[in-house]
Amino acid sequence: MKKLKVAVVGCGGMAKNYNVIYNSELSELTMLIDTNEELVKNMAAELNVPKWSVNFNDCLSKEIDVVDISTPNFLHTEQAIKAIEAGKHVLIQKP
Repeated sequence: MKKLKVAVVGCGGMAKNYNVIYNSELSELTMLIDTNEELVKNMAAELNVPKWSVNFNDCLSKEIDVVDISTPNFLHTEQAIKAIEAGKHVLIQKP
């Protein structure tokens, strides 16, 4: 079975815990996205995630299967709609 490739959008708060959750027999944490370049770059290095970006649209690429939205609530609707329209499985984290 092919591993699902996951992008986590929003690197604050709980993001450090997603490495353990998404790196399994079924999934792989592949990309981190955050508007704070320093934060996302450091988090990607700390969690050994191969790709990072400050552009939300990068998680809509064909290589990503799942988008986990962990951004502030006011961004959820727009980001979820874009990810769904791109054919992604979407998880939205609530506070």
